[in-house]
Amino acid sequence: MTRFPVRRVLLAPALVLTIGATAACGGSHPAAKASAARTVTAAPAPSSTSGTSGTASATPSATGPAPLTEAQLTLIATAITQAGAPGLKEDTSDQSTGVNDEKQKAGSGGAACETFLNALQAYSGTYGSSAEVDRGYDATTTNGQELVLLSLVSHTSAAAARRTVDDVRKSAKDCPHLTADLGGETGRMNLAPLSRPAMGDGSAVVRIGMTQGSTKELITTATAQVGSTTVNVFDISGSSYDYGAAEQVTKEAVTLLRNEYPQ
Repeated sequence: MTRFPVRRVLLAPALVLTIGATAACGGSHPAAKASAARTVTAAPAPSSTSGTSGTASATPSATGPAPLTEAQLTLIATAITQAGAPGLKEDTSDQSTGVNDEKQKAGSGGAACETFLNALQAYSGTYGSSAEVDRGYDATTTNGQELVLLSLVSHTSAAAARRTVDDVRKSAKDCPHLTADLGGETGRMNLAPLSRPAMGDGSAVVRIGMTQGSTKELITTATAQVGSTTVNVFDISGSSYDYGAAEQVTKEAVTLLRNEYPQ
């Protein structure tokens, strides 16, 4: 079965199609994404972000330390796996590294929609991505088999990481609908930014309803900044939006980054 890096999730029709196919067959997708807060447990967010609106950034971290290396990001990804969240199991065959250096184009929706696609995937030409580690997970939830996709991205500066989150947040508000070429077939996305308590130094949460042909998927994605690093978690379901898993896995990553590599 074809594998896709996390940053390609919005542009990979085979990924979307296989979610429905494996669910119908009673199997699990090899890059699964958890989508139930009831079944995924992660460390609580640091108290410094408590009660802060997701539509505004929390107090940024210091900008002194050098950007994290791929090896350091890998240690964080490994620690998330070892945390042993109920229902969440890493698929070791679904791993990738390397920054996104391909600028995406929106078929319709205008400049804001194109910004959304590229900010969400941390396009290196705009957001100074210097290292990236991606992981896929199988998750058994009360809704059945789901997909959890995690991306840890190191940027050349905290300002570049902050811009990534800010652009995801703002462009999602300015782009309610867009179309894009999903591997040779046009797909439609309906975006809805959510107002949630901030994670890390600032975060953005967006619901994405994606339709391609007869296939429909409900995606919740959370993007958070920790110094010069961003965390992106996709929660993909064929039946319902569920912010819980995206929030909990993001919080786990934020906590690990702050504890292991204070910035």
